[in-house]
Amino acid sequence: GLSNALNNLGALYRRLNKHQLASEAYQESLELAWETGDHVSVASVLNNLGEIQRYAQNYQEALGYYQQAFDMGMELHDPYTTGTIANNTGLTYAEMKEWEKAVDWYEKSLKHKAKHSDLHGQAITLNNLGVAFENLGNYPNALSSYQEAIELFKKIGDKTFAAAGLINLSQPPIAKTMSAEQRMNHLIEAEELILQTETKEHLELVRKLKDQIRDSHD
Repeated sequence: GLSNALNNLGALYRRLNKHQLASEAYQESLELAWETGDHVSVASVLNNLGEIQRYAQNYQEALGYYQQAFDMGMELHDPYTTGTIANNTGLTYAEMKEWEKAVDWYEKSLKHKAKHSDLHGQAITLNNLGVAFENLGNYPNALSSYQEAIELFKKIGDKTFAAAGLINLSQPPIAKTMSAEQRMNHLIEAEELILQTETKEHLELVRKLKDQIRDSHD
């Protein structure tokens, strides 16, 4: 209906970086969704409004929208929605450098995402969780989160994301917990994965990092 059309229009404006127009389209969409009792759309639009505010670094406003969206998702018993919104809430706290709260929301996200088969979404959140643990200096938990994410990306055939995860493991601060040989092995595996992709994204970076390890041990 019209609410969905306006929501899609908002998404288009957002991609074009016209955030004010996006926000206006989302607000109109939200009003219509409430009027028609379309609570699935209400949750979606509230999440999108949260995204707009997060990109504008209006973090408290973003958190307010996400909380409303999360509560609506809980009422609908929709783990896809709640999992996505919990991840976005975690990202917001991460941008605020409130890492403990980020961890709480990422872990909440994973619980909800485990109830449906969005493995890519689970892997993304595991990677985000690794970043949060790394910033807290909790390297064992960071390492296991990153490794779980990498295994999931491999399982679903997303070689670019799997390679990016392996690159993360080879860089500070978490790299300090590994030997040069371990870091090199991660980079060799990342390079093999990248060479199997069309875009060859991150290939130059991997080769540069490999050279740095070699140079430091010559």
